[in-house]
Amino acid sequence: MADRDLDQIFRDALALVDRTELPPELRGVGFQKAVEVLLESSVSGARPAETKAAPPIQSSTPIERAGRLSSRLGLDLAVVQEAYDLSEKTVQIVVPRSKLGLDKAQATRTLAILLAAGRQGASYDSDWTSLDLIREECRQFNVLDPSNFAATISGLTEFFLFRGSPRRRELKLTRTGFEEATRLVRKLTGDGK
Repeated sequence: MADRDLDQIFRDALALVDRTELPPELRGVGFQKAVEVLLESSVSGARPAETKAAPPIQSSTPIERAGRLSSRLGLDLAVVQEAYDLSEKTVQIVVPRSKLGLDKAQATRTLAILLAAGRQGASYDSDWTSLDLIREECRQFNVLDPSNFAATISGLTEFFLFRGSPRRRELKLTRTGFEEATRLVRKLTGDGK
């Protein structure tokens, strides 16, 4: 591919991002996706309108995932890495248990928001996160209260959309949920901007 072609792809990707009026925190990811689609279409000969929507990113390096999450939360990469450990296949919250407070219900709410933000913001999940993953994270942090877990999570309608049966419940973080995740990461890491 000639440098001239690559320059045109970058210009076209930037024009696409500008036309979609993405929020500032999503422009980087939008530009990256636009370049990927345009590069693929230039190699295959297909026009971008003919390409299928990209599936969730299946194989990414931990730094790429951290970059996506950093962009989604509007936080510096170093701050994200203080709260999350992102590998190729999973995300872990690495803030000390003591920072989550003594109240198990509040700690459960915090972990639910942080884990969903990490999984969805770094593209481990396409949109929806299994409630079982959140339950397991709460168990690992020793804040799981089995008799009140469902009620605690159900009270988070300001931050989540819900779908599925009680046994296969999934959660999707709303815009307000991502804003709350940003606030929580700042609070828990001491990044008080």
